[in-house]
Amino acid sequence: MKEKKTQQKPSIPDVNLFINSMDNTVFDKVITRTLENGKANIHHYKNVFQNWKSVRIESLNSTNQFGDSTKWLESFLNGFCEQLQDITIRIATGAHMNYNNTPKWEKKYTGGYLQLFRLLDYSNGFLNTLEPVLISLKLNWDSSPLLASQMQSYCIDRINEIKRITEINYFLRKNNPIYFYYDEVIKKFEERINFEETKLRVEHSKNELKAKENPEVTLKIIRDSFSKSDLYKLTESNGGLKINSKGRNYFVFSIGLATIFSMNKITCFDRDQEKEIIIDGSIYIPSFCIGFDKGKDYFQKAFVDNKFQSKETIVSDLHSHYYHLDNEFGRWKDYVTNCPFILSNSIIEKWGYHSGIVNALHELMATNQTLFKNFHKCDEDKSNSNSNKLINPYPLIFKDSKAYQIFDTLHINYKDKPYHTANYSFVYYAMSKNIDKLIICSGVKFINFLAELNINIDRIDSRQYGSKQKELFYNAIKAQF
Repeated sequence: MKEKKTQQKPSIPDVNLFINSMDNTVFDKVITRTLENGKANIHHYKNVFQNWKSVRIESLNSTNQFGDSTKWLESFLNGFCEQLQDITIRIATGAHMNYNNTPKWEKKYTGGYLQLFRLLDYSNGFLNTLEPVLISLKLNWDSSPLLASQMQSYCIDRINEIKRITEINYFLRKNNPIYFYYDEVIKKFEERINFEETKLRVEHSKNELKAKENPEVTLKIIRDSFSKSDLYKLTESNGGLKINSKGRNYFVFSIGLATIFSMNKITCFDRDQEKEIIIDGSIYIPSFCIGFDKGKDYFQKAFVDNKFQSKETIVSDLHSHYYHLDNEFGRWKDYVTNCPFILSNSIIEKWGYHSGIVNALHELMATNQTLFKNFHKCDEDKSNSNSNKLINPYPLIFKDSKAYQIFDTLHINYKDKPYHTANYSFVYYAMSKNIDKLIICSGVKFINFLAELNINIDRIDSRQYGSKQKELFYNAIKAQF
């Protein structure tokens, strides 16, 4: 049976260190200071703290800077801060009693430090310690990193204020050992929320907000621009075009997508307005970066930190994901060799996500070359069978693979929009009545086929064939193939 590990508790400082770093003469006068009614002012220290706390709580409520989190900060002042102050006075009183050779001083001094250790969570099994405060703060950070970072700063500022109160009003000099534990509190707050990570989360949040303004468009002639772009050779030779955004490096492996990001004037078809527009390709870079970071994080958790499978099994899984798995998101390799021809925030974020995965894979391969020496060797039969998979899954409906890809692109656009009868009737007539005859089945069979895709219409409406706006959209997609 393994011995349970416990956190090592710091040793209690020698009482003489404490005595020699406090003004015992003034401390004694304050303790015996009398009130107007002639009684000793034994509540002097508590009154000092309560006055400070009242001012702070009033300020919290009047400014409402922290909104719903104001009550949490009030609890921090009423709970943890008050306990820290009470324990400090108990330790100081115990030390002063020792200075005066008062009996039983040791119980107050050492007992106060034991309480302090518990408050800082040096001991297990005690409630009302610092750790629950830090856990709660981190939960706030998960939902609102900027607000939690401001709450963190607020708590640190208040601990520093209590340090000054202790020095000025309780007469404990700056070299007193009690301040080591105040600094420990501050250190624990600083460690719980990372500044750089908070900054990144806030920047990504801004990027997501900005990205919502971007249109969803279909490219028209971008494929013709790839070979003409100076980025072609750069991307191909360097294994990815490096983009620096907000001080971080991102890699675009798709030559086509790198070209899109570099073009400030791209003619495309706006799918919502149903008309041609010109956009700057760089507007989608923030979405790409958001996805890239998510992809790298996924790779780290799913593969690098995987302790349940052997390294060889993980490499085999990575090979399958890269070369062979063909699910709704495609193989990882597809995000290196292909290019999106429909642009939207969600689509480009998906490309960024898989690019982040590929980047993390490259980094892992670079540091484990022996383990990955056969990574790019594919079983020929598996590779061939994969290359033939889903070329034209509906040969009785579509003329060839190109026809199916055109339909699938139109389907992605129309499936979640209203007016299925109008939209899919147009698809049928546009693809079956032109010279190419890309749809080769009857209208009844096409309706039955749509039912398999959870698109239910009861007829093919011939009136939809003459829609000029839909025809422009259809021709833009068809041009990609």
